[in-house]
Amino acid sequence: MAGMGMGCIAWGDSGVKPQLPVDEVGSAHYIKVFGGESLLLLGTQDRRTMMGVEYGYGKPDKRLAFRGYPAQLVCELKFDYSRASGNFPEDPSSDFALGAIFYAHYEFPWKSSTGYFVDWGGGAESINHTSRDLPLSFDGAIMVGAGYFMPLQSSTNRLLIGFRYFHISNGGRKYPNYGQNQIQATIGVRF
Repeated sequence: MAGMGMGCIAWGDSGVKPQLPVDEVGSAHYIKVFGGESLLLLGTQDRRTMMGVEYGYGKPDKRLAFRGYPAQLVCELKFDYSRASGNFPEDPSSDFALGAIFYAHYEFPWKSSTGYFVDWGGGAESINHTSRDLPLSFDGAIMVGAGYFMPLQSSTNRLLIGFRYFHISNGGRKYPNYGQNQIQATIGVRF
């Protein structure tokens, strides 16, 4: 027997209830800094280190709820600087990128204001120099991330510490399309 509740399906009489109603996730602003490195896998050839800043705004979105856990749809603008390892002297040693990422943000609390989060989504990025991995200056991006959150001064202000995987490529618009595969550490504030 299946019952419908809060935009998700609960099987049987398990009595599973969402921890937070979908409407109570609220809107929030996000400010983050990140740093990371590209991984030489799935085609990536140019090892780069990067750092950057992001600003995002999230709103509740009932369509993204997962098993009773509410979600926000977050729009994030990012600016990053990356530096190459020097493996390919013909590529620029450094570049700047500006991007926009749209993602679903889920929080799974252990207590009322402490727990872990999961993010997934995609967007686009523009770089000021092309390279071996990114032969076009405008590329698409996908992102998956997870981490831990804890309260700051109130239950709505939170510190978020996490890791994420970024894949950036031109989607086959120009070959070779190696793409960049990046692992990033993030620290930010939700307010």
